[in-house]
Amino acid sequence: DMQAIYEALLKMYKTDEGVRSIFRCNVDTRPNPSIDHMIVIFDRDADWATPLREGRHETTSVTINELLYDHDLIIEKHLIWDDTRDAISIRSKRPLNMASLSNEFYNVEGVHEVNLGVAEEIGNDISAARTATGWRFTFELNFGGLAEGGAQVHTWLYEVDDAGEVSKVSETGEPVPEWMRCSSAPLLARAPAMR
Repeated sequence: DMQAIYEALLKMYKTDEGVRSIFRCNVDTRPNPSIDHMIVIFDRDADWATPLREGRHETTSVTINELLYDHDLIIEKHLIWDDTRDAISIRSKRPLNMASLSNEFYNVEGVHEVNLGVAEEIGNDISAARTATGWRFTFELNFGGLAEGGAQVHTWLYEVDDAGEVSKVSETGEPVPEWMRCSSAPLLARAPAMR
């Protein structure tokens, strides 16, 4: 599916000026959950964590060490999580299904939870869903803040059928502010004059 989604996004970008405009708004995918890191939270006094407490980025846990080796992971840092627990930030050298891999860490004695770093704040995003005849893409642009009366959202829906035909389904939400610079005009032509 990833290749099909990539091809559909590429087809939209190449054939539709509206989609190119959306990408100029910095609407892109947000890894949800993370594809390159996790935080493993564990009992501070776990025996396998002695090297971590001594300042080394290693453990004596056979399970953790095998996971690090097998999946090309590194312990990025060791930190105090709360009054009774510590945590290690683990980073992957390549994109991985961290949600699936995180389940393996629950097999280690003393591990309480694994935080995948799912963003809780709103942000721009692209989501894809398979339809009967192709792919439907939702592009979401979030803007505004407390000063402007809260976050505002503008959404575009596009479809690409299996034959490669691109169609805009809908465009809804708050008007995109001029300062977002998403229009099709070249960036230099829209640059504000210096004062």
